[in-house]
Amino acid sequence: MKMYDYDKMNLHTKRYKRAGAIMVLGFLLALFFSMSALAAPGAPSGLRQTYASEGSAKVVWNQVMGSSIRYEVEYSQDNRNWYSVGYTMTSLDCSKSGLTAGMTYYFRVRAYENQYSNKIYGPWSVGIAVATTPVQIPYQKVIQTNAGTSSVTLQWDKSAGATGYNVYQIESNQEIYIGKTAANTYTINNLKAGGTYKYKVYPERSAGGYTAVASYGTTVYDVKTVPSSVKNIFTDYGYANIKKASIQWERAENANGYEIALYSAKNKNIGSTKVINYNTNSYTFSNIKKDFYKVKVRAYIQLKTGKKYSSWSTSYIAIQPKVEGKKSGTGIKVSWDKINGATNYTVYISSKRNSGYKKATTTKSTKTIIKKYGSSRLKKGRTYYIYVIANKKVGSKTYRSSDNYTYQVRYR
Repeated sequence: MKMYDYDKMNLHTKRYKRAGAIMVLGFLLALFFSMSALAAPGAPSGLRQTYASEGSAKVVWNQVMGSSIRYEVEYSQDNRNWYSVGYTMTSLDCSKSGLTAGMTYYFRVRAYENQYSNKIYGPWSVGIAVATTPVQIPYQKVIQTNAGTSSVTLQWDKSAGATGYNVYQIESNQEIYIGKTAANTYTINNLKAGGTYKYKVYPERSAGGYTAVASYGTTVYDVKTVPSSVKNIFTDYGYANIKKASIQWERAENANGYEIALYSAKNKNIGSTKVINYNTNSYTFSNIKKDFYKVKVRAYIQLKTGKKYSSWSTSYIAIQPKVEGKKSGTGIKVSWDKINGATNYTVYISSKRNSGYKKATTTKSTKTIIKKYGSSRLKKGRTYYIYVIANKKVGSKTYRSSDNYTYQVRYR
């Protein structure tokens, strides 16, 4: 019968127990070091803003490597006191609503491992500044405050929290970027005189390298440049018997009205400056004597801040001289009223009332004898029509009186 060696058996049992303990200890150590490795996700990099509205902002970041990574995001108004956005995520972006328009916030993110019912956090990223968009400028709060012949100036109410404003010109429903300003006023140059334009202004706020621009701009309509100086002022008609003279000029593009000033031949202002509050092209003066007058006309546009004027344009006007005529020998003796300030007079004759006039002479006198109509001698029994205009030369330019009246003479 075989006998057991109990001492050997006890020795083997002890060895087995020792090996088991070593295995358990090794497993626990491996688990500990494994968990220690999971406990160190890095700080997320590349945190940046990608979207903003008046009440929200969105940030994104780069992925952190790990076996079961989630992210936690916090925000702050002062970069010191931090609050959770209210949820965690596995995605690489976070949107936060309930913010205030035109403000700067701060965001930060950290990663954590989520294994074995444990949350093992990594360090926070560096906080970044994040902007929300300012509110839209109220309607009709963008106005035109100034104008020149090639420029306009806009002004608007400030939008709370805005760090800048973008100005666009609208052409054929297309918004064309003009420029940006930190102030609440902007001047646009290189425009056409007498032009009408339309602009839109968008407020923005910049923070952390991101610019949050308002979704809606505010439009200002009928923005005008000052017209060019008035052109081609002339005496349209005048009658000595009623002492009235009418002037005309080329209508200035987009003008809201005109100012007209009248001066005597000695450059003395006569009466007050006349204001016409609409875009016409004529004006009639009363109490006009037998003189040349200097007249000045300028166009204006009406802004909320007042009138803006073109430069003055100057002309000289006079009533047409009254003519008398009679047959004298082989011609027609013609005389007319003297117009003070006239350089000379030009006499015209025709055999028809409304056409065919030819110049008979130009003279400094107030009378002459007409013997020919063109190259032909006057014919007895025919009726001729005569008128005289007064001329005034100023520099290299000659101004004429009105020429609406003709005198009829029958050559017997």
